[in-house]
Amino acid sequence: MMKVLVVMGLMTLHDIPAISDDCIRQMEMRDEHFEEMVYEDVFQSYDYQGEDVMGYFTSDDLHKGLVLIGGRNQRIDSLNKYFEGESQGRRRLYFLKSKPDQAFLLYKNFDNENIRIELRRDKQTWKKVNESDRPGKEIKAESLACEENYHVEKIINDFFSN
Repeated sequence: MMKVLVVMGLMTLHDIPAISDDCIRQMEMRDEHFEEMVYEDVFQSYDYQGEDVMGYFTSDDLHKGLVLIGGRNQRIDSLNKYFEGESQGRRRLYFLKSKPDQAFLLYKNFDNENIRIELRRDKQTWKKVNESDRPGKEIKAESLACEENYHVEKIINDFFSN
């Protein structure tokens, strides 16, 4: 038995595991589905009319905006702190067509609470005016066989390469 492990270890030293492009695509699709399920639950917790929601931004979108304008912006910078911390999926900042000077940040924490932070725009920054939480459903992300195989190969490779 030990000889087999040594041989496996020698083989993995030369063949550093790589995750396949197909597995990466499967993971991205799984993650997108998980995030949509999270936000379906979060939205159901609060009374928002879908037709009034103009759209949402993520932290990545805010950073892209800074790149486009070529520097810092006090209003955008004032939003960054609301994207900090742990959440299931990415936090999203939503705007309503009927109230363009207001926004709300939604996310699900790891206690499965759906969180809403209401923000209002003043002359230079966005400020929090209210924060609430409501019970949410547990949303589980499926594990992919290709992902698990990659991690097992990596662990074996790391073990035998030391």
